[in-house]
Amino acid sequence: GPAAYFDLAGDPSSGNASAEAEEGPGCLVLRRPPAWPSGRAGYTFAAWMRVESFRDVESESRSPSSDGSRGGSDPREAPAKARGGSEPRVALFAMRGASGTGVAAELGPSGVEMSTLEHGKAERVLLDANVQEKRWMFVAVTHAPARPPLSSATARLYVDGELVSSKKLRFPRVAEPLTSCVIGAFDAFDAAAAAAAAATFSKSAAFGAAPEKTPPFRGQIGAVRFFDDALSAAAAAAVAALGPDYLGSFSPTETASGVALANVGMSHSEAREIRESLAPRLVLSLNAAAATGRSCFSTVADPGGGVLAALAAARVRVEGRIKDGIAGAIAGIVGERDFVFDEKNENEKDNSTVAATLAGAARVCATHSAKDVVHCLGGVHVLFPLLAPNIGAESDVKEKDTRSSSGDREVSAALSTEQGLVKDAVDLLAGLLEGSRSNQEALHASGGFALVGRLLKMDGGARLSPALLPSVEHLVRSVGRFAWAGPGNDPDQAAVRLLLDPQLWGAPRASPEALAAHSAFLKRLAKRDPEALRALLPPPALVDAAAEFLHASLTSVSLDDVRTRSGSETNDASERKRVAQHRRRALLAVAGSVLPGAVPALFEETAAAAAFA
Repeated sequence: GPAAYFDLAGDPSSGNASAEAEEGPGCLVLRRPPAWPSGRAGYTFAAWMRVESFRDVESESRSPSSDGSRGGSDPREAPAKARGGSEPRVALFAMRGASGTGVAAELGPSGVEMSTLEHGKAERVLLDANVQEKRWMFVAVTHAPARPPLSSATARLYVDGELVSSKKLRFPRVAEPLTSCVIGAFDAFDAAAAAAAAATFSKSAAFGAAPEKTPPFRGQIGAVRFFDDALSAAAAAAVAALGPDYLGSFSPTETASGVALANVGMSHSEAREIRESLAPRLVLSLNAAAATGRSCFSTVADPGGGVLAALAAARVRVEGRIKDGIAGAIAGIVGERDFVFDEKNENEKDNSTVAATLAGAARVCATHSAKDVVHCLGGVHVLFPLLAPNIGAESDVKEKDTRSSSGDREVSAALSTEQGLVKDAVDLLAGLLEGSRSNQEALHASGGFALVGRLLKMDGGARLSPALLPSVEHLVRSVGRFAWAGPGNDPDQAAVRLLLDPQLWGAPRASPEALAAHSAFLKRLAKRDPEALRALLPPPALVDAAAEFLHASLTSVSLDDVRTRSGSETNDASERKRVAQHRRRALLAVAGSVLPGAVPALFEETAAAAAFA
């Protein structure tokens, strides 16, 4: 979902409303409604939304029809009838004049129900879709007028950029100004239009009294956009592909939107063409990031309003007051009362640029990722205890192992659990570091990567596994330039040492699978970029590691460690010898791969290390 959104609680008694919320259903009331599209353009309502829950059908049932019946039980079979008890629905949006002429949309589990009213003729149609609760989704409703003899008036529904329903629906001709434009509720703020319609037209019409009984939207709404055209399928897919946090105006010169569309397989020319078609059609764009208090500003940069217009007007007023004050002071005719700020007039001027207001229980909310707030808990270092071995669990494993031979299975299961926990902890650390410069700098300055390596060595490498290697590689990539050197440009404390350190991955209790996976990784790296590996892991260090591994495997590995690692009591000696031989050969093979092209001094140093080993 979006980082900032409108929370339409629907009912202040539910406990979700903020302290400053008013009574009534939460909704957005447009103070500067867009003009009703004329000609053959049509319109599009597009928004990211999440339905918290639909109203209880019994408590929010609709009014009965004129014959006293409740109508059909399935809105798919009889969408034009006045529904009573069919299924719960919530208000989505309404655009109507004072007489009730216009359109309204309701959202339910089975889709979006559109209703139109014009000169006593009412129509209602259900655009079928599977709408799930507690799930963010992109919804776009387009309504195009008829173009005889080529096409008839049609309403279409797009969910997450995909066309899910298309049906015929009368396109009303609205000659009067739109006085009732609301998002998220009908009953409290659309009552005047509904009452006028009920007094003018017959109650038996499909419009009936339904708008007065539609419960308000209960959930969250992200960016809301109105276009004065019925968007094409490609345009709707492009808006959805830009994601819930896109707040731009679809300018063809924007870099961020171009990259986002390229990531979904759209060519540069196609992305530019779609943005060129969207930009001039966008007439209203509301998002929580452009809201202050109970006022929302449109981010469309038009001369009549929006954030840019508000800033320009404020600048003009400030410059005007400064100029008047300076001129008056020079003339000596300005009194102290001339500098009194007329708050009432300024508020009236500011209100002229407000596109919508939050009404009822609606409020503005924002979400923060864990990487942005982890510093409140002490920084990324709070994850380090997750990387330390569980001493209590290790003691229990050894005790079970010494009591019976069946303990091998318990040992294997416990070790697999510990390995999974370490992998998850490394993935979590990488997620907190990726894209967060402050977290990267904090961990780098404290030598945190060297500490991570020491924590992984504390149990002799028993928790290392092949699955951990890609997670460590992700961790190294997540810190950017800090991967190559530690504090004071110390290479031994660099993040990349977690990947290349032969002492870490060749620890005494490292499993044969982990050793094989790391050896294969070094071979691939030596084949892909031998010079880079030679600079990070010189051949003499590889020779020394091979010698140290041989010595450790023969003297430091106890029988219990080999049984824990291999799961066999009878072949422990042969298994130990085979693993040591494979590791030594792999390290020496990597050293041989990176030597070609090295300076002569490095050959001499490597030969000396081999002779000493």
